[in-house]
Amino acid sequence: VTATDDAVEPTSLLLRRASGGATSFGFAAAAGSTTALGVRVTFDDGTRWDDALDDAPWAAAEDLFAFASADAGALGVSSGGVVTLVGNAPGPVDVTVSWACDAGLVAPSKVSVSPNLRPSFHDVDLGAWSGLQFTQSGDELVVDVRANVGSQRLVNFQFEVSVDASLVRATACSALSWATCTINDPV
Repeated sequence: VTATDDAVEPTSLLLRRASGGATSFGFAAAAGSTTALGVRVTFDDGTRWDDALDDAPWAAAEDLFAFASADAGALGVSSGGVVTLVGNAPGPVDVTVSWACDAGLVAPSKVSVSPNLRPSFHDVDLGAWSGLQFTQSGDELVVDVRANVGSQRLVNFQFEVSVDASLVRATACSALSWATCTINDPV
């Protein structure tokens, strides 16, 4: 075994979800939920850290990488590569990582995350259960409604959804067998 003190430089970064390794994923959970990211680093001598956040425990993540979210109102990201679900977004949000020592040395990498809040206890949520909150199909947008009552019995509820009538028009209302559903009634 020969040990040298030759400097090696990173040649590529690959940002991905730590569990599963996806570079594009949906993040559907309650507000404040977190998921960890992993960074694969390849160096010019062929050395590879499959997850530098685990493979280099002697270095703090913020000393190696700079993480950023393209929409901090939907996804926050810590200096350690932990993504926090803050809110919904109309489309996927890019989270990027760059080499902190010399950002120009190696190209940054990104993951595309589709944030989607699920209702907390005693909360109501509009939109799809997973993926993006709203996905239009042709000229139709189906909006699911969910109420989280935990293990309690739901006896009665009413809520109002206001939209820009020049952009969206409600045309149908589907109800469960035990409920009624109305559009603009009472007006």
